[in-house]
Parts: sequence; structure tokens; C-alpha cells
Amino acid sequence: MDSITVDVRLYGELSCYGKPVQHKGNYSYISVDLSRGSTLKDLLDYLLMCTNERGFTFINEKVSAMPDLQTDLDDQLQEGDQIIFFPSKMLPTQLHFDLKMTDSMTRTVRADEDLNLYYLYE
Repeated sequence: MDSITVDVRLYGELSCYGKPVQHKGNYSYISVDLSRGSTLKDLLDYLLMCTNERGFTFINEKVSAMPDLQTDLDDQLQEGDQIIFFPSKMLPTQLHFDLKMTDSMTRTVRADEDLNLYYLYE
């Protein structure tokens, strides 16, 4: 079976998912082996995490999901991707004015004027 390995950080109360290998402060860290072609939804299934439990999600330092805006479930993961999950009650310190978004998040923000996102980060 052709597989990929992704690195996952789980912050706050999400740190209990996926049988974490290491706990560091307020997060846990785990490396996950998935079959090639797996999506973020497949990763959530592996972790046994309901998608509604997460708030902000980052893939390779780019926002892929926000609370109530999860455009990334079908995003295909690649070897070596770094995924960070924050619970919906936690605001990540990564939020600043030069924030990058994944392609799927950028398309959604551009297409939906009702989101009231006043800044588009690319």
C-alpha cells in the first residue's frame, strides 16, 4: 500500500484525539500514516474527531478552516504536510495581517460576500 505521513498538532481539548505520542504544554503531537490520496476528512476519521469540534485549522501554515466555515474536508493531503487543529473556543496566535489561506478557503471567501470577511489574505 502506498502511504503518506502527515504531522498533526492538536491544541486545547482536541489534544486527546488520535492517541497522541507527545504532549507539550497545551498541545499534543502525532505523526499519522494515511493512504496516498487521503483527504482531511480521512484524517479526521482516523483521529475519531468530529469536524464540528475544530475551529481554526492550518495546513502547512495556511488557514484551511474557520469556525462554521470548513471548506477543507475534500483537500487532498500530501507527504509531509503539517496540520494544526484548534478547538472552536481557542483563537490561534497565528492570526495576523499577513495570514495565508489554502486555495479552497480563498475560493470560498471570494465567492461568498455574506461571510463578512473584510480582508482577503493570499
